[in-house]
Amino acid sequence: MKIVSVDTLVVDFYRTNLVIVRVHTDEGIVGLGEATLEGKERAVQGAIAEVAEAVVGLDPTRISKILYELARDWYWRGGPVIMTALSALEMALWDISARDLGVPVSRLLGGATRDRVRAYANGWFSGAVTPEDYAAAARKTVESGFRGLSGTRSRTTT
Repeated sequence: MKIVSVDTLVVDFYRTNLVIVRVHTDEGIVGLGEATLEGKERAVQGAIAEVAEAVVGLDPTRISKILYELARDWYWRGGPVIMTALSALEMALWDISARDLGVPVSRLLGGATRDRVRAYANGWFSGAVTPEDYAAAARKTVESGFRGLSGTRSRTTT
């Protein structure tokens, strides 16, 4: 199996944009990774484009080798943009391997460690203006099953 292309999708997601990385193989398997770095979508897309040039033609199951060589060979190592790009690539490569084997990614990484994950609602207050709007949005969010709510946005008055 070989990597044939890498691309990104930028998805509007309330207060930020999500950056989704897709790694395509010659066998039709597509791995997904997440490369969101708030407010730096174009920078991350540029780093992903650099990554794509380096990985096309490689075997996507050689995850450690690919990541080691990319991290080692780039002159400017580290930093949030490059590390976000490499992290998304790694996620997508693990996804490809798991899909190829027909198992969840967790199985490749040592197995599931829990059966449930607690989550909190973020952005639940979108569109709220008045205190009553916030209260209604909070009630609706709690009714949907969330037990925790993130803080609200700050409003500046002039």
